[in-house]
Amino acid sequence: MKNKNITPYNENGKQHGYWELYYDNGNLWYKGNYVDGQQHGYWEYYYDNGNLWYKGNYVDGNRHGYWEYYHSNGNLWYKGNYVDGQQHGYWELYYSNGNLWYKGNYVDSNRHGYWEEYYDNGNLCFKGNYVNDERDGYWESYYSNGNLCYKGNYVDGKQHGYWERYYSNGNLWYKGNYVDSNRHGYWEKYYDNQINYYI
Repeated sequence: MKNKNITPYNENGKQHGYWELYYDNGNLWYKGNYVDGQQHGYWEYYYDNGNLWYKGNYVDGNRHGYWEYYHSNGNLWYKGNYVDGQQHGYWELYYSNGNLWYKGNYVDSNRHGYWEEYYDNGNLCFKGNYVNDERDGYWESYYSNGNLCYKGNYVDGKQHGYWERYYSNGNLWYKGNYVDSNRHGYWEKYYDNQINYYI
């Protein structure tokens, strides 16, 4: 098979200008522009089956602006914005079946603010806030059947304060307080709706 690759270099031996590279099967791998050895401008990458993999813009070698990524079956994988190579702002990620996986905000590639994550059946898995990629504030988590699993507060990524956890059938399992993710003080635990007290 004739080599279809387009790979120009400048007089300094650096990648420069429009590039195309192909897989051994003849399908396009990626295309875009270099400026003095750095990716710059709009780029597209493809799977070897011919489907689009991801697309977006580079500025001086860093991803910048809106990007989209796709599963090999063609369904959207995730989408969002970069600033100087860091994820920044609102992002969404999807399962290969097309259902939403999670959504939320990044600041400098750290999760920050309100996030939700979902099971692949579409039911909510958890929701709550991050501060600099650490869970902070009130959180809820759910079983894949939709019933509440637990609820409580985090401080700097650690469980802190009053928490409740439930069985998958919806019945209360235990409740009590945490300090720095360690159980603290009086707790109640339930078996078959019967309370079992312990300190």
